[in-house]
Amino acid sequence: CCHEVAREQGLNSADLPTGMRRRSEEEAREMVRQANKSAAGQACVDSEGLTDLISRLTAILLQIKCLAEGGDINSFEFKALTDSIDDIKSSIDASNISCFQNNVEVHVAHIQSGLRQIGR
Repeated sequence: CCHEVAREQGLNSADLPTGMRRRSEEEAREMVRQANKSAAGQACVDSEGLTDLISRLTAILLQIKCLAEGGDINSFEFKALTDSIDDIKSSIDASNISCFQNNVEVHVAHIQSGLRQIGR
């Protein structure tokens, strides 16, 4: 999936993690934009900050999907995923850091661990 997109866009293997992350973010923004429309065409969630957070979390799920489907998992791809997590963590309010760590970060770390074992 993501490897094919990268080749189509002329990315080499060193650029793949950045390309995968960028593509996941773009796809997630579009998914959230489409899902955030009511039948009348109005936004269900008006807060730009919330829709941005939802998009960024969705992008993490898409990155995980690409890693799982890609088969050839390397440390650069895990770094891109970790960077995405760190970016979100640095952007949320300090009062929500613990919640983010307990409900997102720890689970992504478990998924990464499983993917590493599969990728060996």
